[in-house]
Amino acid sequence: VKNPVGILCHSVIDTVRTSSESNLGSVSDSNVLGTFLNNNELVMIVDVYSMLEKYDPDKMPQEQESNILQGKKCLLAEDTQFFQRVIYKFLTNLGFLVDVADDGEKAWDKLTSGKKYDIVVTDIQMPYLDGFGLVRRIRKNADLKHLPVMALSSMATDKYKQKGYEAGVSAYEIKLDKEKQKVALEKLLRGEY
Repeated sequence: VKNPVGILCHSVIDTVRTSSESNLGSVSDSNVLGTFLNNNELVMIVDVYSMLEKYDPDKMPQEQESNILQGKKCLLAEDTQFFQRVIYKFLTNLGFLVDVADDGEKAWDKLTSGKKYDIVVTDIQMPYLDGFGLVRRIRKNADLKHLPVMALSSMATDKYKQKGYEAGVSAYEIKLDKEKQKVALEKLLRGEY
């Protein structure tokens, strides 16, 4: 590895899985996505991508360079606030005009409301209507069936990928691999999938 980098901390106090409301965008520091309260203590959510990009910008995806993505309309279906914020920021930096839905049902409502989108980016695990169900509805709809859909998930197993492709996703990528996401989005909008 040419330029190894890591994040060093004095000690791990706790790990928390929470559904607490996050105050995303509340801090003006580009290295902090936002904050939330955990047992009456303020916790800052670190934007690891921004930190790594400052350390070695050549190793991070060049989000501003893709002309094919500029001005394209993207519907993002993502129920987790943290990932919603991270993915929204990533997509807008690529040049997309992003509309956000908190779950698959709300995404379906937006898709059938008459709004036109160039692509859908969806999480897999969501309440009310999951990503698989959303994609199945899209593929069964005469007006939407050719719309490119990229699934973004933390579920990286072949089983989930296969299930996604069987449901009709055009591409299945892992949430934290921004470079692969960018390449997949470009291919989808060029019709290369």
